[in-house]
Amino acid sequence: MLHLTEDRLAPGAAVIADDTSFGTAAACLSHVENPANGYVRVNLPVAEGMSISSGAA
Repeated sequence: MLHLTEDRLAPGAAVIADDTSFGTAAACLSHVENPANGYVRVNLPVAEGMSISSGAA
């Protein structure tokens, strides 16, 4: 889903992924983890996991 909306995000917009321990989140997490894609990511150790990413300036 991120790929479909990424070009419409404002610079520095937050991208929040919930339930990151589920396998269905793998593609999104892989994308924001790759430094070439310009994101900074923080994982939060809550319930099934949460990730907050922001476009790096």
